[in-house]
Amino acid sequence: MVDLGAGGSGSVIIKVPDNVTATFSGGVTSSLSTSGGYNIYSVTATSTTSETVTFARAFTVTDLLVVAGGGGGGAYGGGGGAGGFRTGTGFAVSAGTTYTVTVGGGGAGATATKGSNGSNSVFSTITSTGGGAGGGEYVSGNATATSNGNSGGSGGGLSEITFQENINQAHFQDFFV
Repeated sequence: MVDLGAGGSGSVIIKVPDNVTATFSGGVTSSLSTSGGYNIYSVTATSTTSETVTFARAFTVTDLLVVAGGGGGGAYGGGGGAGGFRTGTGFAVSAGTTYTVTVGGGGAGATATKGSNGSNSVFSTITSTGGGAGGGEYVSGNATATSNGNSGGSGGGLSEITFQENINQAHFQDFFV
């Protein structure tokens, strides 16, 4: 079987004035960088879908990027779709209010069927849809199973390859040399 692998993880990036600090709940993995008078918070993982961020003062978000997890690849070549994304500017933030932050994980890859969809990423009311699973096909003897890719932030694809269990082993090796 051929497994295309898992889709990539999403992320949430928030650019705020440098006099604004963010406090994230315990299940958030984030980093802080600074550039030209701004703090840039990059959230790369959340342990649950109910993680939060709170800001000590009111302000307007300068730039926001919310990227969902990519879809997992399907058996025999169906690539998973990219996670959807949303950008924004001018998002008003209130002091002391908690905002939901979720980073969507990549969908699992598959060995004999389609993969799994990527998970959504969220900042407050802004949601990006996870990428669609890649489709797949598996043929064993006389039985065939085919599944199309799923819709999502970007839909998953389908590549069709037929594999026969009784193929001549020497010919099979020559094919890939």
